[in-house]
Amino acid sequence: MRFPPTPFFEGVGIFDLIEPFPPFEKGGSGGIYQNPQRRTQMPSVMLKKNPEGKLVFYVPKKDLEEVAESVEFDTAEKWGGEVLLADGSKYFFEPIAMPDFPITLRAKRLDSGED
Repeated sequence: MRFPPTPFFEGVGIFDLIEPFPPFEKGGSGGIYQNPQRRTQMPSVMLKKNPEGKLVFYVPKKDLEEVAESVEFDTAEKWGGEVLLADGSKYFFEPIAMPDFPITLRAKRLDSGED
């Protein structure tokens, strides 16, 4: 059975109605399809205390293990914020109640640690 053509669809192919997803963006190093959310670096970070009681920060994908020099909020009620590592790089954790270590959290990288 064949349906009669309607004025809207007459002369229009099915691929003319479909837009590519995600939208096409020219340039950049991500190929034709780029995800703007991937530009924000939010690595999973493992946190533990070393024998001296200092916070050890480990990023598995970068094979980076550093001692945290400072944590913006370091109380039982509020822990997190900006964390400065021994190599100079900075990360940000959403402030939460003091976690039990070891723990894995998502952190936002604030800089690359290179000046």
